[in-house]
Amino acid sequence: MKTKFVRYYMSSVLALALCCLFASFARADVSNGKAIYEKKCLKCHGSTGNADGPSAAMLTKKPGVFSDANLFKDKENLDMTPDERMAKVIRSGGLSVGKSKLMQAYPSFSDDEIKDIISYLKTFSQAGKGQGKH
Repeated sequence: MKTKFVRYYMSSVLALALCCLFASFARADVSNGKAIYEKKCLKCHGSTGNADGPSAAMLTKKPGVFSDANLFKDKENLDMTPDERMAKVIRSGGLSVGKSKLMQAYPSFSDDEIKDIISYLKTFSQAGKGQGKH
């Protein structure tokens, strides 16, 4: 009886935590994400998310193409949701998920700032541009 209660309690706590996580992504500030993107990401990823920023030509490996909706569907990291994967790349850099070391880490960004950036990145593929350059 006690074991059933503990399982029920733990599953309830987990469900509540997941609801809070998803709700916090729903409240992300896209305009703040855009402002951060323009300061930190645009130089490589470009103004349209097509990996054509002013610094991209100098890179040996092209940055991620955010207008390609498939970028958010990583089949190599099935232990993470697409948002978790993007958050890890932003916070810990490309190498953290087996991508380019040229994608620098931003460990000083808050969780809210990362959520805002991810929400903004999603606007590139939602704008009907789902066929970015490869």
